[in-house]
Amino acid sequence: MLQKIFSNLLFKVIIAILLGILFWAVFPRVVQSYFCYV
Repeated sequence: MLQKIFSNLLFKVIIAILLGILFWAVFPRVVQSYFCYV
């Protein structure tokens, strides 16, 4: 039971980290292209 909760938490943490990396990879380019467009 505890192992299931732990693996579920680990899965959410991995997804959060991946989303964070994706955000910081994409966000600066979006901002830069926005300012270039303006």
